[in-house]
Formats: sequence, structure tokens, C-alpha cells
Amino acid sequence: MAALSAAYDKKTMDPREGEARLVYATADTFYSGGLVEMDPGTGLVSPLGTGNAASYFYGVCEKTKTTAASSDSTVSVLTYGEIVKSVSVTGVTGDSDHGRVVYCSSDNIADATLVATPGTTRAIGTVYHHVSSTTCHIRLFSAVSQTERYNTGLAQVYSSVEASADHENTTTEAIFDENYTIPANTLAVGDTIKIRAFGTVTDSNSTDTLTCYLRIGGLTGTAIATTAAVDVADSDIFVFDSVLTIRTIGATGTVVGSTSYQDPDAAGTAPKWSTLAETAIDTTADQQVCVSADWSVAHADNEANLDQLVVEVIHRANS
Repeated sequence: MAALSAAYDKKTMDPREGEARLVYATADTFYSGGLVEMDPGTGLVSPLGTGNAASYFYGVCEKTKTTAASSDSTVSVLTYGEIVKSVSVTGVTGDSDHGRVVYCSSDNIADATLVATPGTTRAIGTVYHHVSSTTCHIRLFSAVSQTERYNTGLAQVYSSVEASADHENTTTEAIFDENYTIPANTLAVGDTIKIRAFGTVTDSNSTDTLTCYLRIGGLTGTAIATTAAVDVADSDIFVFDSVLTIRTIGATGTVVGSTSYQDPDAAGTAPKWSTLAETAIDTTADQQVCVSADWSVAHADNEANLDQLVVEVIHRANS
């Protein structure tokens, strides 16, 4: 589905008034009924999906307007959280979806989905009433609720829903295929990144050892924590539980953190602690959060996977 190219017929059941005249970010066309997002860093609005990855849904454009670059004129945005009727939402199957969060990747509400794609989709509201098949009514978030969510620490969460493929039969360190990338330019000073991960040795050979790493910035990035090289047995596990804080941002940004982790060993093995001293992080670039593994010997019986990865980015509450 493409972004809007004409006005969208708004179908609202909510009579409350709530309108804001907002300064737009750049030259563009705001279509009547189109979804609008706000960049929290600048306070400027743009058609949803066209702004900064940190932007959040703010309201619905009231009247079509084509804007010019470098202008201080405004667009009219309905911000009260209306109910939009009879929208096909990808992923909706029935009444059990009532209350689930709805996301969208463009200003066209026809792109609505229950699947969040970090850095691409924005949370726009919730399923208010199921009509039939994938068709439902959506209650849009109000600007007030969205601003409150951001100012009190809006969290964007990634959670793997299945185990990764095995890392096996190689002595080359590699990233498990369940990982998460924090989009460029979305981190701010004081943001917290929480990471929880665990994996399992599904098969092992002789006295071969396994080393695991928790990283940010991909395979060549920063090792947040590193386990010992352990002679593992089948069904041994490894665990990481980490909290990072962004101290400064930009190409020369910095991050600190602490991690509790378990070496690859039997469940219940005493955890260890690791700290990350102030370390460089380029917040203007995508930052991949991942777990990697490295076997000491390449053997077909040396296999391990990542069972769970949860990443939570919590924005510092504005005071």
C-alpha cells in the first residue's frame, strides 16, 4: 500500500473537538484524513512515515495542504483521538484482537497493521471494535496521550518470538539471526537500553569450548559482556541481562552499562558481573543489538542457538 495521494474520507464517531495548528518540517503535501507525526526533538510535524525515526503519531490532518520548504506556516491537525471506522488492519482475525495496538508506516491508514516494525511503523491507536475478517474500528491515540507516553519514558520493545538458527560446525564468531537494530538518530541523552538474552547448547562434542558475546554495533561493534570459554555439555545455557545508559549522543556519543551474565554451563550456575566503562557509540548510525558465539573447534556436533532476545529502549522522562 502506498502513502496517500489524495484526501482520505475520515469516518469519525467522536464529536469532541481538538485541533492544533502545527508548523511542518519540510515541503510536502498533507492530505485531509492523512496521519501526521511529530518529531519530539523539533516539535515539527510531517506526514506519518516521512520524518525522523524517533517521531510519533500525533493526529489526523484536517484539510489538504501542500507546503513549501522553509516556511513558518501551519497545517491543521485533529488531535483528540477520533475513532476511524471500517479499516482493514493486517493481522486482525477476530474479537480477541480488541484493544491491541495498531501500527502504520505511512500517512495512509489503509496501511494499518498489528505488526510493529522498529524505525518504520508508528503506534497510532488500538482496535476498538471488530467488524468482520480484518475490518475493524480503530480508536486513534490523542496527542495528549502520545506526548505523555513520550515524556514519561516511551519504550520501544523487540522480543524474539522463536529460537534462532543454530551456530554450528565453525570456529568463526557469528551473530545469531535473532537480533534487533536501534534506528539511527533515535537515542537521546539519558536513554536506557535494557537487554535480556539466553541461549542453549543443543549439542556438543568432546571437550570443545563455547564463548558467547553480547554486542552493540554488530560483530565489529562493542562487546558489552563476554563469557568465559567453557567446555560445554548438551542443554547448558548462557544468559545476559544488561542495562546501558546513553551519556552523550552524536557521531562521538558515549554509553556506559552493567551486565549480569552466566557462562555457558548448567542451569543454576552462579552468575557473574561485567561493567562497561564509558565507551564510544555513534548514535547517528544504526546500532545492532546482538548475541554472537564462537566455538573452539569446528565439529558437526557443536551447536548452540539463541532462545530469547528482548531489547527495550526507554526514553528518559522529560522534567
